[in-house]
Amino acid sequence: MQKNGYSESTIRAAVKTLRHLSRNCNLLNPESFLNYNATAKYGDNRRCHILDDVTRFYKSLNIPFNRPRHRVVEKLPFIPLEAEIDSIISGVNLKTSVFMQIVKETWARAGEVWALKWIDVDFNKGTVTITPEKGSRPRLKKLKPETIAAMLRLPKVSRFIFHKDNANRYESYDDFYRYYAIQRAKIANKLGNPNLTRISFKTLRHFGATKRYWETKDILHVMQELGHRSIKNTLIYTQLVKFEGDEYVSKAVKTTKEAEASFNQASSSSATHQKPTCYSGKENNR
Repeated sequence: MQKNGYSESTIRAAVKTLRHLSRNCNLLNPESFLNYNATAKYGDNRRCHILDDVTRFYKSLNIPFNRPRHRVVEKLPFIPLEAEIDSIISGVNLKTSVFMQIVKETWARAGEVWALKWIDVDFNKGTVTITPEKGSRPRLKKLKPETIAAMLRLPKVSRFIFHKDNANRYESYDDFYRYYAIQRAKIANKLGNPNLTRISFKTLRHFGATKRYWETKDILHVMQELGHRSIKNTLIYTQLVKFEGDEYVSKAVKTTKEAEASFNQASSSSATHQKPTCYSGKENNR
């Protein structure tokens, strides 16, 4: 995979998957894997990723393998209320709070923020340079003065803002996320809102893109802000959401024409002071 240009994070995830499978079936025997895969309780998209990893594994060993038919199911990302996001950000420790606030304001991927160095931040201008992951484009993003101030309260003990120089970037991030999950569960239990447990770092990226689309009605602008090279990725990640306080209208869109038509319809509804209509859709934390 490394020779074929896959990122280290993708390779690590594939190795983790293969190790898990090897504990549940004879991975060197395709028939054994197929029997296990047919009965294992995985989601549709998770099963598809497993098949990708196993197919590459068998190909590398020249083991014949007839991949079973399987289709990725597109689902809408989960979009929480901003008040719910802020309740978590205000409840976690300083390091996690600053990390989440940067993700929320820049819509960067968690891995991109985790890799930030102090030299990536211009404290005078209040900007941060995002080095892209997954073939995206680099971005220069503005941060709020409060976020800059909070960042300056973090200990400056290495080149990196959120982890030490000698730490493994991916292992340290896994530990960081596990601790976040513990904090999140405590906050959700304290506030009596189980919905908070669905908020991942990726959720903040979805929220930012969705909100900006409503504000600008410009899908190309959102694509640029996310760093996407293909508008198809932006259409998948973005729902049409009308933000009015803690209420919004949500509708899935697949093309720019659908997005524009839905926005015009929502704007017309708002102009006549009608009660907002909620459109149903499956949600996940993609």
